[in-house]
Amino acid sequence: MSDALLERRKKFNHASFSDSTDLDMMITLFQSQPEDNGYFIYLVQGHSNNPYDLIPLIDYKNKGKSLDELAQVQFNKVDRPTLQDSNKFFTLSKKGFTTYINEEPVEYISLNTWLTERNFYRKISSKDFFRNFRTWKIIRMWRRNILHKRREEITQVLTDKLFMLDDTFGPILARHRVSCKEMETLRVIDMKQ
Repeated sequence: MSDALLERRKKFNHASFSDSTDLDMMITLFQSQPEDNGYFIYLVQGHSNNPYDLIPLIDYKNKGKSLDELAQVQFNKVDRPTLQDSNKFFTLSKKGFTTYINEEPVEYISLNTWLTERNFYRKISSKDFFRNFRTWKIIRMWRRNILHKRREEITQVLTDKLFMLDDTFGPILARHRVSCKEMETLRVIDMKQ
């Protein structure tokens, strides 16, 4: 890497990167380059459910959080992820991200667009509804299962105790109901007199 590029990286405020991830540091490093030099790094999906949680596969000693150390990274020296590692991986360059599935490129997105989408994702996922959605979903499913089980138990109790469904009492009760319906239609008292 050129000395001018190293000097430019040294101008960054190192304290502002104390809570940055390796990916954020690599993006800053690529954005600070005056022109595209063809370097790229491989990334794999992180272990969280966040689609923007990508882990750079970088090979540098004393993995620190300063741009000086990142400037010494040997880009493109890391082996390409194999299918045993992941059937989906990404590459990051100054121009943007490329998604590979089964070693074939399937999507390219510019770096600025990816950063904008990541910021939107972070804002949306910070809302209570989306942050607590999984918990609420589990509680709703649990409640629905409890109510369903209770309903089945009550249905079974009613089926066991309901006289209308009993072979002995069912026909007798049906005839009694028909007789009652007939009595409703009869006029026993004539009020017109």
